[in-house]
Amino acid sequence: MSRLDRFLLSGSWCTTWPNCIQVAILRGLSDHYPLILREHEEDWGPRPFCMMKCWRDFPGYNSFVRDQMGSYFIDGWGGFVLKEKFKLLKNSLRVWHLSHAKNIGSKILEAKERLLGLDLRGENANLTDDDLINERREVTSTIFSLSRIECSMLWQNSRTKWLLEGDANSKFFHALANSRKRKNLIVLLDVNGIHVEGVGNIRESIYNHFSSQFKSQRISRPDVGNLDFKTISESEANVLVEEFGEDEIKQEVWDCDSFKSPGPDGVNLGFIKDFWQELKGDFVRFFNEFHSNERLVKGVNCTFIVLIPKVNVPLKLSDYRPISLVGCTYKVLAKVLANMLSKVIGNVISVNQSAFVKGRQILDGILIANEIVDEAKKKKKELILFKVDFEKAYDSVEWSYLFSVMRKMNFPWKWRRWISECVRSASASVLVNGSPTDEFTFERGLRQGDPLSPFLFLIAAEGLNAMVNDTLMVADKNWANIRAIKSILLLFEVMSGLNVNFHKSLLVGVNVADSWLEEAASIVSIIESLFKSFLWGGDGEARKIHWIHWDKVCLERSQGGLGVRKVKEFNVALLGKWCWRLRTERDGFWRQVLVRKYGESRGVIGEGGRKASGWWNDINSIKNGSFNGFDHWFDNFIFKQVGNGEDSLFWDDLWLEEGVSLRDRFPRLAGLFTDQGVSVGEMCRRGWDMGGGGWSWRRPLFVWKEELLAGCCGIFHNVILQPNELDRWHWRSLNSDVFTVKGAYQTLTRAEEEAEPMLNSTELVWNKVVPVKVSVFAWRFMENRIPTRDNLFKRGILNIDAQHCVLGCGFDETLSHLFFTCDNIHKEVFPSHLVGDNLGDMEDSK
Repeated sequence: MSRLDRFLLSGSWCTTWPNCIQVAILRGLSDHYPLILREHEEDWGPRPFCMMKCWRDFPGYNSFVRDQMGSYFIDGWGGFVLKEKFKLLKNSLRVWHLSHAKNIGSKILEAKERLLGLDLRGENANLTDDDLINERREVTSTIFSLSRIECSMLWQNSRTKWLLEGDANSKFFHALANSRKRKNLIVLLDVNGIHVEGVGNIRESIYNHFSSQFKSQRISRPDVGNLDFKTISESEANVLVEEFGEDEIKQEVWDCDSFKSPGPDGVNLGFIKDFWQELKGDFVRFFNEFHSNERLVKGVNCTFIVLIPKVNVPLKLSDYRPISLVGCTYKVLAKVLANMLSKVIGNVISVNQSAFVKGRQILDGILIANEIVDEAKKKKKELILFKVDFEKAYDSVEWSYLFSVMRKMNFPWKWRRWISECVRSASASVLVNGSPTDEFTFERGLRQGDPLSPFLFLIAAEGLNAMVNDTLMVADKNWANIRAIKSILLLFEVMSGLNVNFHKSLLVGVNVADSWLEEAASIVSIIESLFKSFLWGGDGEARKIHWIHWDKVCLERSQGGLGVRKVKEFNVALLGKWCWRLRTERDGFWRQVLVRKYGESRGVIGEGGRKASGWWNDINSIKNGSFNGFDHWFDNFIFKQVGNGEDSLFWDDLWLEEGVSLRDRFPRLAGLFTDQGVSVGEMCRRGWDMGGGGWSWRRPLFVWKEELLAGCCGIFHNVILQPNELDRWHWRSLNSDVFTVKGAYQTLTRAEEEAEPMLNSTELVWNKVVPVKVSVFAWRFMENRIPTRDNLFKRGILNIDAQHCVLGCGFDETLSHLFFTCDNIHKEVFPSHLVGDNLGDMEDSK
């Protein structure tokens, strides 16, 4: 259904009636749906109370919380103590909030009116009274403090980045916030073709949907006994069930975002950090009891499910993505368990699964798929690729299947009991327009938002990997293969509960008619033009003035720019990361694929010639020092720090301080040497002095080559190997000895070498207290790139007669005139009783 009819609302309308909504009713015989615009004020129920970030700015808040927690005497398990302590504290803070943080807006307005009165008195008295000056400073400080608190409350309520990006507490911000609120408001649902309206009906429909979605289907399922899985070792199993340490718990707390949306307990991790000394004893006790009893107290594992729209106009519940907000106590526990699991999961998850596994990256799978497709296209081989889409993947995992797989993987009994308690003790309420429904329990599924869920889903998906090669399946083009893939997926669905959505799954042909997307040309320049249009306000049709050269815009802020990345250089830096990984991750599955396709000689993967993919050609160009005008940038900044020398190639690796390989420095000697792949360590043991046993030649050396050899041997006099240390690749950077995309980008743009700070005014402009939009204006002001009439004339926009000041003073409207010397503006904008002689001082300094 296309939307041809719609209301157009002004900003003032949306501010006056922020809760108005547009509803389409049944169209009858017309070909248009009648639209109704109405104010929507319905009581959806009580909203949960949560801790506020702004409380930290109130004097006495910390002491109040500590006094309250010190007055609680609660007996029971550690989890029960924490749950009850947070419950009592919330009740106390609710009362405290009403007396301290309520009606901030009216307090700001009252302070502003007081400031206006002081300004009026200052005009008459010329503000010479010291008491009057001090009072004005006090009121200004109060307004600033209250506004900061108000912004903090708006940020927590809006959950947006606007307050970080310059439109804090503005009309624009409030209009967008109201628009977002209206968009997310659920006032109409399509349930099985029936329109559901009204508070009670909508809440009931949502509760029924999700309570049934997490019910297990009572059917007989195939067992995983005949499938082969990788297993963890006995030592790894023992590590998983070790005692929890206080430092380990604290580290996970500090690694979490402080102000993510809280769960049913209303407590965010920022509160735990602020009062860790008071709470750490209860947390350590809770962890110790969970370790020994393998049980969670009722209420600790409660969850709020938030519905996030997946489409612009959501009507069905399938148009929403359910995200779980777990309580802080359980979140800390799940983070600790997830961190422990991440250390061993790479040993049981197949190499072609790359997400959420340490040492692997999600792009590895894309690289492998790219090489397969490229190989098929070059050999004109017809292939089919099947991209699987699981319907409600996390929600559908059957627990019995999950624990059967974990048992086959040799996870210890205690660990399986812990995970079982984490998933089986969970309960949830759905937040419907901010108010929770009745609570229901889970019988299957994993919660999106639970730190454990991504790792547990990897384990569940490993069952499919045991039957086929990953969720991206590749096969020869014939119907027998398609039917076989579908049969395997249906069998896996019955076994695990993971339903395959065949409507959203993608079947792609390679070298089959109409099967492949044409590559976009000049993509870098297109992206960069979008950046420029966004910065200067272009809309693709009307080209706006680009006030400052793009190279200047891309400089770091400390150098007078905005810090926008150059797309070309950033792309090269991203490709450089693959060059780094080729040297440092020699056992990666993606590297094995490249070795299989292109071959390997002396630890270096072949270039591939004509059969090389475009991506691999780019990587080789970087390695060979001739890519897109960035000559030898990678080789100049990488070197091998030799330990025992066993993992460093004598002739080919950059292991000497000069930063040049011996093969490039002595090509004649390298060409005559018999053992081309000898390591530095082996060469040292054989003897690399003149006449040593390490030198072995295909034929006797001429005299001039022996002179070359003497020069070569002289290099090794100061080389001392470290038998107990491994060889490591290093990146020559001021900030890190490990390759990072940020560091490589700075290398490519020479930002590190040329990062000389500008005047102190740079720090003033980019002050975190100043909104970003104000800082950008100040940056343009310092560059004299403001659209004054003088600048518009220089760019051919205005005629010479139109240069005069807009306020009619007769002078040309230059930047200096407009902001410093125009008397008409100073009378209106800079009253003398506020600025005194400061403006004159600024003018003289110019």
